Amino acid sequence: NFLVDSLNEHNTAYYKDSFPKISDVEYDVLYKELKTLETLHPELIRSNSPTKNVGTAINDNPVAHNIQMYSLDNVYNKEEFEKWLSKFDPDDIIYIDLKHDGMSIELIYLDGILEAALTRGDGIFGHNIIHLVKDIPDVPKQLFGVRACLGKTSIIGEFTFPYNKFREVNEYLIVNGRDPLLTRRNGVSGILQSDSVDQFILDRIEFDPHGGSLDTFNDFTEFMEVVEAAGFRIREHNSCLVKELDKIMAFYDIFQTHYRQTFTYDHPIDGIVIKLNDLRQWKELGHTAKFPRFAIAFKFEEVMS
Repeated sequence: NFLVDSLNEHNTAYYKDSFPKISDVEYDVLYKELKTLETLHPELIRSNSPTKNVGTAINDNPVAHNIQMYSLDNVYNKEEFEKWLSKFDPDDIIYIDLKHDGMSIELIYLDGILEAALTRGDGIFGHNIIHLVKDIPDVPKQLFGVRACLGKTSIIGEFTFPYNKFREVNEYLIVNGRDPLLTRRNGVSGILQSDSVDQFILDRIEFDPHGGSLDTFNDFTEFMEVVEAAGFRIREHNSCLVKELDKIMAFYDIFQTHYRQTFTYDHPIDGIVIKLNDLRQWKELGHTAKFPRFAIAFKFEEVMS
């Protein structure tokens, strides 16, 4: 009971209040302890266990997601990652990109026109913050291309403050007699839960897509190409296709170096995301109650401190 209540309290602090009380690693230690306990004693599993739920429930004006939103399971070292990777065929094509440290959102388009912007919430329901998102320049209000504009289409991604724009926002807040934001991730999340936000701040929020309506695609790279053609900005050199473990580790090492040298990579990242490229395998493997089985986050070492 203590672990469930403690983790749910931390989930509320992280997802709802945008003010986490412990680090991601400390949370993961508690989460794994609870998962082990529930595996050994399934009779102790509670319906409100965080192992069975994503994020936090939406109590006021919940809106159903077009696509259910999941979390990502994490690993923190090469041994844990190799164990996860060993589940798959060595010939499987792996798609790697960066794990942006921001606020998750589902953008919903109807016939190519932006209709809603839902926070993750509990993964099934979220808050619609379209009144703010419609004024963020980095979010396309109308999509291009036939495949992106037919019926209802979802684009899932992260809102973030790059380092330089985060500094500009804090300078702006201080000049205007307001409290500066404490962190980029929680700053953007807190701001986008407000009733209104100055346009100066919205202009400095960036969006990075990493998922969405995939049913008509064969592989993830094809989906991302259509997303870019539809009008979304895709960052150069932030992703690649590989098979070999050493190439995955090389990608990890390159960006972990950027993470150590805080300002050599301007965008806030806290790891890399590894996923199978073949979307048929996604359907075959499916999800647990919280995580996809075809993808994982490999966190940078510094995140553990």
